[in-house]
Amino acid sequence: MKEKDYSDWFHGLTVWSPNINIFRDPRWGRGQETYGEDPFLTAQMGVAYVTGLQGDDPRYLKALATPKHFAVHSGPEPTRHEVDVKVSNHDLEDTYLPAFRATVTAGAGSVMCAYNAIDGKPACAQPMLLQEHLRDDWHFQGYVVSDCGAASDIALHHHYTKTLEQGMADAVKSGMDIICAWPAQQIAMERDAVLKAAQTGLLSNEDIDRAVKRLFTARMKLGMFDPPEKVPFSTITMADNDSEEHRQLALKAAQETLVLLKNSDHLLPLSKKYKTIAVIGPNANSVDPLLGNYNGTPSQPVTIVAGIKKRFGADNVIYAQGSSLTGPPVEPVPGDALKDNSGQPGLTAEYFHGTLRAGTEAQQQTPVMTRTDREINFAWSDGASPELKQDFSVRWTGTLTPPTSGDYLIGFTGTDAFHFWLDNQLIGESLYSDTSKTRLKTVHLEAGHAYPVKIECSQEGSSGLARLVWHEPGDKNDYTEAVQKADLIVAGGPDWSTRRRRIGNQCSGLFRGRPRRSRSPSSSTRTSRSSLRHQKAAHRRSHQRQRPRGQLGSGTCRRHPRSLVSGRRR
Repeated sequence: MKEKDYSDWFHGLTVWSPNINIFRDPRWGRGQETYGEDPFLTAQMGVAYVTGLQGDDPRYLKALATPKHFAVHSGPEPTRHEVDVKVSNHDLEDTYLPAFRATVTAGAGSVMCAYNAIDGKPACAQPMLLQEHLRDDWHFQGYVVSDCGAASDIALHHHYTKTLEQGMADAVKSGMDIICAWPAQQIAMERDAVLKAAQTGLLSNEDIDRAVKRLFTARMKLGMFDPPEKVPFSTITMADNDSEEHRQLALKAAQETLVLLKNSDHLLPLSKKYKTIAVIGPNANSVDPLLGNYNGTPSQPVTIVAGIKKRFGADNVIYAQGSSLTGPPVEPVPGDALKDNSGQPGLTAEYFHGTLRAGTEAQQQTPVMTRTDREINFAWSDGASPELKQDFSVRWTGTLTPPTSGDYLIGFTGTDAFHFWLDNQLIGESLYSDTSKTRLKTVHLEAGHAYPVKIECSQEGSSGLARLVWHEPGDKNDYTEAVQKADLIVAGGPDWSTRRRRIGNQCSGLFRGRPRRSRSPSSSTRTSRSSLRHQKAAHRRSHQRQRPRGQLGSGTCRRHPRSLVSGRRR
């Protein structure tokens, strides 16, 4: 795809999807990417994804699909780099391979081999998968790409070979054609291992030529070497893709694929008779829960709050976060509380090529770009700008002026290394690249006082998070007032502890204590079934008498007869 201002910001036309693994293990956090545990359904959905993405031109591909993760890859995540999966031939053929067979037969241009091993051999060096099934039986003509870091896993985590170069050679000889190195530090290591394998004779010229031929064939099918006027997809722009017609189609697909498991008292769709609606919960006004963990960047995402406001009017909807999912309820520091070096709202941002560490290299480089960022609240997917494609850094400087005096919980969220100073004191830091983490500290700040701010943040790769966050003094997210004013309550993303134990969110008017339990499980098991039934009935009656009105999860909130927490009338 081409866009006028981003024509040099080209990342290729290969898409590492669909995820057609069979979702059998509920511990697999990425299971929501898949189509479930039904091999037939997964195969049908996978074929539709591949054919829709690649187009129907007889010569050129619109884009190149990559069914993944080949194969028998179904979590859990913590063991994926070293687990050796033992699977019967019947289960392999009947459960785990049908979707891959179907998508390959439908013309998928590439396949991604998985992290795990199968029957003692890492998937990216498993001839049974990559040669016997993929090429001999299914006549696959495309290329195989490793999952990111899977090639080095062969030696480093599976210990299938003694050296990295032996692992790389085994993978290429078995049918892997290109390596995705991850994290960024492994790029040079894996590249050098391939070179050493070639130099020492572990890889022959024939092995390398075979892989290169497959890769360049894919590029030819994408039209990369032909004049644009000959390629039917070369004129597609972002506006063509992100059109109103396509947005309406996406909305229709979302609406028609919803499954409503329960609708007590026909509560849904919400009636416009409700004049004031309170929307409570950390997920209700967040885009992140809408996206999953492997996603693109939507142009017009609609949160729960935004959707309800559109239907009922913004003046009729009250939102309160209530709590966060996993920690203190923090939110981005607003631009009005920040001043850059010229006194404008926000912070002065200096962007650099490469990564920075603790203020050393930062003092010696000339910024590639300097600008004012009004808020430090970024979820980068393709770098900070076309000039900074990946492996970049940023230094933010300026002042922070709090609106009120008191104890603030303040900190920074980042995906890679960062350092955050406030009033010349180090508030938090992370010295390594990892998944996103937040470093918070409680500090006392005086209203109207301008405190110096400096943040240095590294970004390895092109995607990541950078957020300056705080929690102001007092309980800004206290949802009691919102609940008291509302005729209807919509709960958007209660904590797991709220749903299971009723003690996750505590707020006057919503929860005061928890009901007393009856006999302990150990003593109950010694009673008769009849006695146990009487105990449970008595406990329920006692619970109903003791339970405070407005308890989250009960379906009631003071004078409000309904709640979407349970959708029940009391």
